Formats: sequence, C-alpha cells, structure tokens
Amino acid sequence: MKILVTGAAGFIGSNLVERLLEDQKVKVIGIDSFIGPTPETITRQNLKPLLDHPRFTFYEEDLVTINWGTYLAGVDYVYHLAGMPGVRSSWGVEFNRYVTNNIDVTQRLLEACKHIPLKKFIYSSTSSVYGEKTGKVSEDASLRTDVSLWNH
Repeated sequence: MKILVTGAAGFIGSNLVERLLEDQKVKVIGIDSFIGPTPETITRQNLKPLLDHPRFTFYEEDLVTINWGTYLAGVDYVYHLAGMPGVRSSWGVEFNRYVTNNIDVTQRLLEACKHIPLKKFIYSSTSSVYGEKTGKVSEDASLRTDVSLWNH
C-alpha cells in the first residue's frame, strides 16, 4: 500500500508518518515545503528520525507549483495535512499567501487526484472550526459557523 502525506514535516504529519510505517505493507511518500509558521529547524527535526526509514521517501517541494502526477502515481491513499494554520492569520497582509497555500494547493491536489483510482483522500481541517474553546475539544463538539466570533 502506498500513501502520500502532505505536510509530512509538521508535528501531526511526522507523527502520522511514523504511525503509518508501523505497518510493514505501507510505503509513505512525504512532501513538505516548510512554509511555517513553525521554525524550519523544528520541522526538519521532526523528519530526522524518518529519513533513513527504507519505506519512507521525502520530497521538499513547493506545493503551489508541484507536478502532482509525478508523486501520485500508484498512490492508494492521500493524507492532506499541508497548509498555513490559524484562522486569525488568514486575514490582513497574509490573506493572499493563506489562500494560495491552503485553498489553491488543495484545489490543485484534488484536481490531480480525480484522475487516479484513490481508495481514500483524507483532508485535515483546523481546530478553528470549533471556535474559541478552553480545555480539551472533542471531535464531536459543535462547529462554530459564525465566522465573526472566531476573531474574539
């Protein structure tokens, strides 16, 4: 089984890759462009224990301009974790960068995937959909649909 993970150098992505590789039948392709906001030294450290794994291949690629066909060949599952986190940072001067790296990249990846026989496409959302919360948040929690409340 072949799995592609975007955002593979992030905290969640690198832990997901580590977990996926516990299955001896799985090969993982990891892709990341290190766009932040986590310092690149930290994300590269996340990858370090994985780089020598025989069933893991990592590519540093700009997900805006990547040729998805090259990496999707033979892939069974896609975990799309890449993107700029944070709803608050998506407004103001970062708006265009946020749209490019979150919306445009996802759209391009989905377009490329519609031409291959994927078993599943898993898209990771943001905890911001739950609104401002304190303490633990369950995935069963109600979604906050009033966007104006996210900025308070």
